[in-house]
Amino acid sequence: MVSPSKKHWEYPLLPNENSITGDEDRMGIETGIGLIIGVFLIWVGYIARTKGIIFLLAGFWITWEPVNNEKLGNSVGILFIILGVLAILTAIFSIWFGAVVGKISAILALIDVIVIFIVIGLDQMGR
Repeated sequence: MVSPSKKHWEYPLLPNENSITGDEDRMGIETGIGLIIGVFLIWVGYIARTKGIIFLLAGFWITWEPVNNEKLGNSVGILFIILGVLAILTAIFSIWFGAVVGKISAILALIDVIVIFIVIGLDQMGR
C-alpha cells in the first residue's frame, strides 16, 4: 500500500490517472478496436450514401419504408461518417488525454445518434 505522503512520480508502476483502464498494455488493443469501429462506421455511411438507406434498414421494410430514399440515405450516411471519424479521433486522442476524451466523445456520439433519429422522423413527415 502506498502511503499518502509519497509522491506519484516515485512509484512508476502505479497506473496513469489519464489512462482509460489503468493498464498501459491494453491501450494499444483499445486503440486498434476504436480504429476498426471507426472504419466500419465510415463504411456503413458510405454504403448508406451510395446505395440508399433501404440497405441499412432492410429489416424494417415490411412496416416502414422511407419517403425519400436518396435524401435520407445521404443525410444518414453523412451522420454515420461523422460518427466513424469521431470514433477514430477518440481512439487516437485517448492515448494522451485518457478518459476525458471518452466522456466528451460519448456526449457527441449520443447527440449524433439523436440527430439520426430526428432525420428519420423528418423523412416520415415528408421533409
